[in-house]
Amino acid sequence: MAADLDWAAMRELARGGAGYLAWERKIGGAWEIWTKSLDGEGRERRLVPPEEGRDHFCPKISPDGKRIAYM
Repeated sequence: MAADLDWAAMRELARGGAGYLAWERKIGGAWEIWTKSLDGEGRERRLVPPEEGRDHFCPKISPDGKRIAYM
């Protein structure tokens, strides 16, 4: 749960630079790709809209941080 996060530690990690995390999460039997800013601000958000019968997983961030490739 978000309330259990150590926000001071999260902000210390964010000092490494601007950017975001991308990960996969299985919800309701389907894999989805989610993102969140490294600065700890804002909410998690699903990156790829749902597609009936398709999973989204294995996100890889491009070196410049502008794109995400996924399967």
